[in-house]
Amino acid sequence: MSLAQCPALAPNHLAINTALRREADFSGRRTLAEATQLSAEKTRITTYGKGYSFLGFVLSSRSKRMRPKSQDKFKDKVRELTVRKRNLDAQLIEELNRVIQGTANYFTPRWSTNRWLFQKLDSWIRRRLRCMKFGYFSYHHNHRMRLKQFAQLGLLSLESFCWS
Repeated sequence: MSLAQCPALAPNHLAINTALRREADFSGRRTLAEATQLSAEKTRITTYGKGYSFLGFVLSSRSKRMRPKSQDKFKDKVRELTVRKRNLDAQLIEELNRVIQGTANYFTPRWSTNRWLFQKLDSWIRRRLRCMKFGYFSYHHNHRMRLKQFAQLGLLSLESFCWS
């Protein structure tokens, strides 16, 4: 039964919902209300000014950046690859580039404001690689393995994926 066939139901919202449910039951399809259920712990009312987390981003009126939990997951993936016992070779750089490229492609749409964060993550990745090369962390190793050497190895930069 559709509303066009029964105009007497049109003013009454309760009757409209019942008619739609009957039609859905008859056709075997679920209605939108039956198909979607809101989770109480995930649902909250907020303003765009305060911001909210959605699909790995923190969206607000000031910025659209990577969520801290997403940053932690990215860092965990990099940590798995850059263990100090491992050798710094082309295969490692290739695996690391796959992780960097996947993250960068997802988190750098035109509206994203991740440039500063990506600079920090890039320097953190390079520091991890220097630790692999020299066996320990030191602030003095930056002059021993510079950006040009990482570019020669073929390491991708997160910041290079950012829009202007």
